[in-house]
Amino acid sequence: MVKIFKILFMLFLFPLSVWAQETEVVFKGIVTNTEGIGIANVLCKALSATDSLLAYGITQSNGHFHLQYKKNVNKLTFSKMAYATQIISVQKDKYQYTVQLEKKPYELDEVVVKEAPITRKKDN
Repeated sequence: MVKIFKILFMLFLFPLSVWAQETEVVFKGIVTNTEGIGIANVLCKALSATDSLLAYGITQSNGHFHLQYKKNVNKLTFSKMAYATQIISVQKDKYQYTVQLEKKPYELDEVVVKEAPITRKKDN
């Protein structure tokens, strides 16, 4: 009788643990420049409505990205140095995105090097 009770108890708990797990969803796509060439090493982020980071990834050498998440994502951001950051609102039931980044010049502030000049000493 005890064995039957244990088996029934386990059969009752197993479905509850399966229902408690959140469904994992995947965003896929490609990030290209204005010429249509994939951009490597673009930072891809999935954000909530309050701009909390839910998932992140970096594009491959051909520009493809892959983000896995378990919570509600409201927007995706794509950023890389020398390119303008792109923010996309997530559409319901759309998991494939093609993103195009435009070049954005990035100016550095003036750099001044202050160091004593090189001197030469005679060896004896």
